[in-house]
Amino acid sequence: MNHVVVRWSMRLNPPAHLWWINDHARAGLEKMSTCAARAPVDWLAEHETNQPHDLGERLRAGRYTRAVAFSQRPAHLKQR
Repeated sequence: MNHVVVRWSMRLNPPAHLWWINDHARAGLEKMSTCAARAPVDWLAEHETNQPHDLGERLRAGRYTRAVAFSQRPAHLKQR
């Protein structure tokens, strides 16, 4: 059985004054992944996320067993 924990903090669509929040979270996850203990994160590349239906199927099938993080900035979120 898979569990999804949702913590809504507006990170999917941050307001303009929080432009940095996704970069900050990504940097923290990357830093954790360099530790010897390794962070339990499955990084999703753009080719894994550009088809939402297929991604949903993989999630439902239990393909990702750890936390899931995007390895790239979605195109609609411009860097500031």
